[in-house]
Amino acid sequence: MCVLILAGCSGEAADSPAAASVSGGTYEGTITDVVLAERELEIAVPERDTFRAFFTDSTQVVQDSLEVGFGSLSAGGRIRVTVRPQGDALDMTRIEVVQAADGVLDP
Repeated sequence: MCVLILAGCSGEAADSPAAASVSGGTYEGTITDVVLAERELEIAVPERDTFRAFFTDSTQVVQDSLEVGFGSLSAGGRIRVTVRPQGDALDMTRIEVVQAADGVLDP
């Protein structure tokens, strides 16, 4: 089981799981933690180690082709996320909600 953490400010340390195990690309997994204050998600990704990424001001969050807010994401939700390296951190460019944690996502 793998975990991916995603958020908005670049600043993850070089020895973080994000920097160590994931390069840019698109991954699908389950959100295991949401840290709104840090604009960060932790996501379990099959066949990957735990890693983190940050939500930025330009990150798109969509469900069923409609834009939704970052604050609507919660643990247990399944997402497809595109990340890019930013220094020693990973920034999310797009988050697509595959299935909301409770089956419903408020915009």
